[in-house]
Amino acid sequence: MTHSSTPATSRAPSSSGALSKDSSGDLTGDPSASALSAEDQPTLRFRPARSSIWRRLYVWTWIATISVIGVTFLGFELLPPHSFSENFSDGRPQVSVRVDRMLAILRGQVLADSDEEIISMIPSLLEPTEIYGMLPVRSADGNRAWRAYRSREPVTAGRGKIVVIVSGLGLDRRVTEQAIDMPAAVTLEFSPYGRSLSRWALFARERGHELLLSLPMEGFPESGIDAGNLQLSVKQGAPENMHRLKSALGRMTGYVGISTSYKSPFLEDQEALSPILRDIATRGLLFLDVGLLNPKTLSQLLRGSPTRGSATRMPLAKLDLSLDQAQTREEIELALEKVTSSTRGKSAATIIRFAPLPVTLEVLDEWLVLLDSSSRHQVIPLSAIFSKNSGKQRRF
Repeated sequence: MTHSSTPATSRAPSSSGALSKDSSGDLTGDPSASALSAEDQPTLRFRPARSSIWRRLYVWTWIATISVIGVTFLGFELLPPHSFSENFSDGRPQVSVRVDRMLAILRGQVLADSDEEIISMIPSLLEPTEIYGMLPVRSADGNRAWRAYRSREPVTAGRGKIVVIVSGLGLDRRVTEQAIDMPAAVTLEFSPYGRSLSRWALFARERGHELLLSLPMEGFPESGIDAGNLQLSVKQGAPENMHRLKSALGRMTGYVGISTSYKSPFLEDQEALSPILRDIATRGLLFLDVGLLNPKTLSQLLRGSPTRGSATRMPLAKLDLSLDQAQTREEIELALEKVTSSTRGKSAATIIRFAPLPVTLEVLDEWLVLLDSSSRHQVIPLSAIFSKNSGKQRRF
């Protein structure tokens, strides 16, 4: 039985102009049939892909987020922190400080209206410079920064006196706010490396605090301390050290004195230290030392100042206890118990410095409440330990 095979023929092109494949796989058909007239061509509409829509949405979301962060940051830099918009803990209403008023105060265009309004800068105690900004100076009538900017907190006789200093402020916003919110008798020490120091100084002085400026110095090699590009060093020479001193002094205004944070080779080199101390004394500032200087040594270092008279006199305070290192709550509480016991009936004040650490400030807050309820102790500002007339430490 014979089967006849008929070769398969390709399907004719359709009227729509479609092409078909022959047995060899090549496209066949009438090319002209695939071309449509202008009237027959469908209208094309652009429809973006979903991925393109999501991409645009992602980009605009990031732009909006960055804009919000930028505006918020700018507000934090120019306006008072939110915690200062409320009343003080003692019931006094908070004074709203506008940006234009802050600038006017810093330029010396606004003076205090009363003794209570102590946030203003005193033009006669400021030396405007193009390089360093506003530097502290003695006024023509003999007024000095450590007297003019001292705290107005009263000193009660018959109690053991304790000077509490919180150091390292201006570097962390939350810690600085917490320190400013402490009682006005607490002295605040700011780092020259802090941000918005003039703004923080205004808020702190408005709150009633007394201010210090920390002066960076080189550390001993074994300490591993890097005090930054403003540190004073024996190897740098007097001109460079004076330049760095003025750069630090111009970082803020309204402080009563200069403080050192740790023992340094610079404090032991009298040739390097002498011109620095003479400049500080001439500017009417007090000096808080870590314990390397004494009144006799200070007098020797200040001798030979080109400025005559009382300009070379400088109040000198010595730090008694430093809680600058990270310690446990138990260690801090034990140290403060010893201070509380040793200051009872003591005629001289005890000076303690606290590091800006969470556990340290937490224990300090509790200790301040305890001292406030005690009739045997009183926290006083640093300048209160000096006689206003002579600048020498007084007995209580």
